Amino acid sequence: MDVATFGSTCSPASAQHVKNKNAEEFADLFSRVVEGILKSHYVDDYLDSFENDEEAERVSREIATIHQKGGFYLRTWVSNSAGVLRGLKEASANPSKSLWLNAADRGDLVLGMLWQTSEDELFSMEIKEEIQLVIDNGKRPTKCQMLKCLMDVFDPLGLLSVSLVHGKILLQDVWRAGLQWDEQVTEEIFDRWVRWTGLFHKIRGLRIQRCYFKEANVQLYDHLQLHVFVDASKVAFSAVAYFRVINTEGKAECSIVAAKTKVAPLKPHSIPRMELQAAVLGSGLMSFVEENHSVKVKQRFLWSDSATVFAWLRADHRRYTQYVAYRGREVLTTTVLPEWHWVPSKLNPADAATKWGKNPCPEETDKWFKGPEFLRLAKENWPKQPKPSKVPEEEMRPCFLIQGSTIPEVVIDFSRFSKWLRLLGAVAYVHRFVDNCRRRCRRETPELLHLSQEELK
Repeated sequence: MDVATFGSTCSPASAQHVKNKNAEEFADLFSRVVEGILKSHYVDDYLDSFENDEEAERVSREIATIHQKGGFYLRTWVSNSAGVLRGLKEASANPSKSLWLNAADRGDLVLGMLWQTSEDELFSMEIKEEIQLVIDNGKRPTKCQMLKCLMDVFDPLGLLSVSLVHGKILLQDVWRAGLQWDEQVTEEIFDRWVRWTGLFHKIRGLRIQRCYFKEANVQLYDHLQLHVFVDASKVAFSAVAYFRVINTEGKAECSIVAAKTKVAPLKPHSIPRMELQAAVLGSGLMSFVEENHSVKVKQRFLWSDSATVFAWLRADHRRYTQYVAYRGREVLTTTVLPEWHWVPSKLNPADAATKWGKNPCPEETDKWFKGPEFLRLAKENWPKQPKPSKVPEEEMRPCFLIQGSTIPEVVIDFSRFSKWLRLLGAVAYVHRFVDNCRRRCRRETPELLHLSQEELK
């Protein structure tokens, strides 16, 4: 076949294999370029970062050349550097790509995220017109319309999950109420819907810097720390990850990397169980961040405000129920106990994603995006760690105690018998006598005068 058939199930895998195989043929000549093709490609999109314009232009040209050898042609380059665009002959922006009616708010679509290249900022909140009409008409929406509104917001890194999680909680209550797809929600749910959709105008104004830190260079990440905060409530649990570095002035800087939220199961769980679920979510988020970054993390910290979770992690998991034992073992599979630290609830940024607090839609300068204030201080000024608490008795595996009784005196004097068979027969006749007394009957059948095999057993 000369071309990949559009719509065929095997087409994406075939194109990906050919793209990689074509790049591997040039591995000896262009190692950096081949690495970019293998690791920085998503289907037909190439997304990469460089330290200077010269490297960006050189690598981009070489990647385009290697792709042409295999019949692939990269077009429409986008960059936050005008010099790179001029070098790649993409100096003029393509007006047909604009997603905004206002030219001042024009952004480019990069892997589903809107990127304002002039300010090098990301923003992903853009409600479709049909969904906006549902919000503005003042009528009670249906379950189908609520789901469309929630799923219309593309947030792959979870940066907006602090606000979107409340929409998930609301939708779960709609399912719990048993409403049909085209049935309007109740008045109580509609009031919460109005309150939640009222956050959208604030979310639209959020602008998140694409770079974690303004001083972006390799040396900045020599002492990189990864901090993951977890928290839970009766309706949801969350985890949020931050990078912490020391800049050239010796000051600490923090930046949000990713976040993850989940609603609580329909079956009610205790708060300690929910906190343990949050710990599982946080350990998974930490592994995800480490595996998908080229910079190496030097130190890892996980923070929780639940003393019960710390006690469960320190204790012997075999003493607890399967729910606690399996999840505790899962947490300690990817993390170690010294990496876990306690943090007060008021300093925990993950707390904002589990409760409808005073600010369910934080600004760019709040601790949800910048991390808690104590991370900008020296380590000795971080929250003091409490002494290990006692082993909690909740969720303990049940222990069964079997009590037996012994016969106080011997019924038959074994010393009076010189043969085993005679002793066996005598004991069997005694059992038959006791059984007849209990049944209040007498066996007079001649053949029953002899002991049966069952009685001898």
